[in-house]
Amino acid sequence: MHLVKSFAEGTILGSYSLEQAGEAKIKQWFEKLKMLRDVSQQVHKLDVAEMTEEMIKQSREKWQHQGWKWLTASQTKFQHSPLVPAL
Repeated sequence: MHLVKSFAEGTILGSYSLEQAGEAKIKQWFEKLKMLRDVSQQVHKLDVAEMTEEMIKQSREKWQHQGWKWLTASQTKFQHSPLVPAL
């Protein structure tokens, strides 16, 4: 769990400016956070999924002024689903 938070704080939530990272890199970091959330949910690591969802929310808040459609698309949060089998 700490690795996910360290990743987010060292990348998308870090002190990088748009000029330093660029939109493509920020989008890549954002997609990785979403992937980590989804995988965590699938393997029933709900504490990790919840924490990652919080990092996604913070990322959206930090970068929302850019107006990127990909940042606000598909804002559905993860759901506790007993239908997703453990891997």
